[in-house]
Amino acid sequence: MNLTVSDIHFSYNGGTEVLHGVSLCANAGELVSIVGPNGCGKTTFIKCINRIHKPYKGSVSFDGVEIGSIKRGELAKIAGYVPQMSGGSIGINVIDMLLMGRKPYITWRIKESDICGAIDVLKKLNMEELTNVPYSNLSGGQKQKALFARALVQDPQVFILDEPTSFLDIKNQLEIMSMIHNIAKTQKKIVIIVLHDLNLAMRYSDKAALMYQGNIVSFDVPGVALTPRNIKDVYGVNIKIIDKKYIIIIE
Repeated sequence: MNLTVSDIHFSYNGGTEVLHGVSLCANAGELVSIVGPNGCGKTTFIKCINRIHKPYKGSVSFDGVEIGSIKRGELAKIAGYVPQMSGGSIGINVIDMLLMGRKPYITWRIKESDICGAIDVLKKLNMEELTNVPYSNLSGGQKQKALFARALVQDPQVFILDEPTSFLDIKNQLEIMSMIHNIAKTQKKIVIIVLHDLNLAMRYSDKAALMYQGNIVSFDVPGVALTPRNIKDVYGVNIKIIDKKYIIIIE
């Protein structure tokens, strides 16, 4: 199983090009992080992967099949997308929102197995007490975890996650990243994840794509992609790497 993104070019409404020929590949069991400064095109890029945006040049394929040729319902079984935050689902209880992730598999009505599966996911995320709470009443961190839970219930082959740890405290960040990493390894899923925290990228990624101004300037294992020189060139800060996995800023 593999995901291949080749030479993606994208612009909004025919304006200035935002992505300038971006490419990467990911295989089953790999967690690939996408990092880079604000505004460099990370979110736009993963939306192109998930066909939310349509590139005017380039291709995205899953196991050799161009995603543009896959029906939306079938694509939802392949790729699960978790946005940064959602203002929707007002008034919908958490359990109902999670069950939306089963929509691609439901032919007539929700099955008991769908409900049990959703509750099981909530238990794993220590969110069982929020089962019948309106999504709109959740805190920012709880909403983020609920969106991630919906993707788990969806059970896609490829997880596409846009800053899933952005509203979480340190404990929950590590729990979510550990779970995502475990899913990739044990279930042989592909995980594409946008991160701002370079230390999380160093610790959990199999590969890291460093983006800058609409380009991927380095794509390799974290220790090769996220070097002090590359980070200086992209972020404009000096860093030091300790034990090959911890990044600290130096004067």
